[in-house]
Amino acid sequence: MKTEPRVFNLIKKNSKYVINILIVIVLGFVLYSKVPTIFNSYRLESSKLENTSVRRLSGEEISIPDVKRNKIVIFWATWCEPCHVEMKKLNNMLLQGQIKPDDLIAISVDEKKEDILKFIQQESYQFLIAQDIDGRLSRKFNISATPTILFVNKNGNLDWVSTGISLSLEKRVKDFLKK
Repeated sequence: MKTEPRVFNLIKKNSKYVINILIVIVLGFVLYSKVPTIFNSYRLESSKLENTSVRRLSGEEISIPDVKRNKIVIFWATWCEPCHVEMKKLNNMLLQGQIKPDDLIAISVDEKKEDILKFIQQESYQFLIAQDIDGRLSRKFNISATPTILFVNKNGNLDWVSTGISLSLEKRVKDFLKK
């Protein structure tokens, strides 16, 4: 009969504790990596945005914030899978008539124009697409992850900021645009 090393016997006897410790370590790492993003979201909410502009892919300049109406701004990238999920939700809302094409500005970060054009043609997005060519807007808004969604009200204040996938995005969009 083969005897197992003492370490394996200890692990077997204390497997519940070992599993719990591993879970705590993984959760701690996830929280540690998300804290800057969460802090940035809370810091940005309720702040007043300075007037700035972004260039659409067509070359036209768009003003952010648009003082006439509420706007949703999403910072995204073609390689970002959570971005695809959020943008599909928003595009479906647009196709269903729940939002208008100019209610939303999708700003691509660190991308080549050709890659963006190819991607949006494949997905048939109907909303405004712009490009943060030099990263100026990403730095200005301290965007550290994609997707980051900003709800900018007609007074130029940030009502809500979200990073990653939001389970309540559709409801929040409807409520925000009704204001």
